[in-house]
Amino acid sequence: MHDLASDIRVLVAPVAGQSHQDNILRLDFYRVKPKDVTEFETASREYAAFLREAGSPHFFSVWRSESGEREYLKIGAYSNYTELGDPIGEEIAADQNRLAAALDSRIENTRRLVVRVISEASLPFDTELPAMITITWMRSKLGKGGEFQTLAKSDLLPLMKKAGMKLFFVAQTVFGGPSSDYAIFTTLASWAVLDGPGPLMSMGEEAYQRYCTKRNALMVSREENVYRFCEDLSYLAGV
Repeated sequence: MHDLASDIRVLVAPVAGQSHQDNILRLDFYRVKPKDVTEFETASREYAAFLREAGSPHFFSVWRSESGEREYLKIGAYSNYTELGDPIGEEIAADQNRLAAALDSRIENTRRLVVRVISEASLPFDTELPAMITITWMRSKLGKGGEFQTLAKSDLLPLMKKAGMKLFFVAQTVFGGPSSDYAIFTTLASWAVLDGPGPLMSMGEEAYQRYCTKRNALMVSREENVYRFCEDLSYLAGV
């Protein structure tokens, strides 16, 4: 049985008011039992309210999938690997474990990834969480990971800056999946944005095709999904 109580050390990337860059991310994907979605969200609100009242420093945000499998995503940000193992404070451990167990009972499956943000290919974390994000997973060909990172830095990052993107970062899987897997996180202001040309087209059609040719030569597969921020299920700094 999956133990949600082990998720005590959860900081969010990005976190409103975060004062420094945390480049180690823990991504927890939860698939909730279809009949228990309402109860799961109720338990999540209670869990967040408890942490808020207790003054816990361990903030978290929750995102709900808008495409792909129906799941919830919790993103934690850490400045080092030691923080991943921080213990639960004794003064709140019992109540927190009880509330976490209530969440546990509504979950049918979970998976966890630890990834490292490639800071030189990413924007600094913004101070405001967007309504939606896209996460694009790319698997690089054997031995091509370094070239993909270079492409993200030389081509993607300047374009995202030019497009005024508020959130953009590239991360490489460290634990829980192949190290050839990369995740690209970007802001999605609304579904209507997808009806337009998108930020990549700002480079022009010819340059865009050159970029796609270079990208496709480095990757095995690509999958993109949309997630919506669930503020009422989250516990954020300063909120």
